[in-house]
Amino acid sequence: TVGPIAKSVYDAALMYLSMAKRAKEIPALDERFPESGTSLQGKRIGVLSSYFLERVQPDVASAFHDAVAALRELGAEIVECDWADVGAARAVALIISRIESAAVHRDELRNAADLMGDALRSRLEIGALMPADTYLRARQVRKAIRASIAQVYREHNLDAIATPTLPSTAPRADDPFAMYEDGSREEIGVAFTRQTAPWNAT
Repeated sequence: TVGPIAKSVYDAALMYLSMAKRAKEIPALDERFPESGTSLQGKRIGVLSSYFLERVQPDVASAFHDAVAALRELGAEIVECDWADVGAARAVALIISRIESAAVHRDELRNAADLMGDALRSRLEIGALMPADTYLRARQVRKAIRASIAQVYREHNLDAIATPTLPSTAPRADDPFAMYEDGSREEIGVAFTRQTAPWNAT
């Protein structure tokens, strides 16, 4: 997924508008991100810990807790809550992603599969073998997932939800696995989408 990475939301928005050839919208950014807009007083931010903090490296957990503390210091009310359908959301996102990726890379899978890494090729092959009705059912379930997370926002009167983005710090290039305290390893493609895939379904 291509997108800008920056030190602030303002800078990321600036880069995005430039990349998207929407530079005429840049002057309006100052109105959207005023200097005085650093207070989060009156905002309610949900923290979903049951799934998103279950299997993360200590450094990630520590950084996340520091971020939550910073949000609280800025005046936000931190609301501990849960999203019962997060596992289903991840599953639906993976199914849709596999099938759509296989469709996009169909020609490469047929004609240049040897140029792909094992993990990517496997994901595309799985997507290519899934029947059309699986895709259609997954799209229907996705509607329910969207309603599910909307209900979490309504039930707790949330303005935002904060979760870790990744379960681990960057792995070595020659050993693409996330390592955890219990000694277990997780292939990096799986690890680095585990926290974000549920949101793809929303």
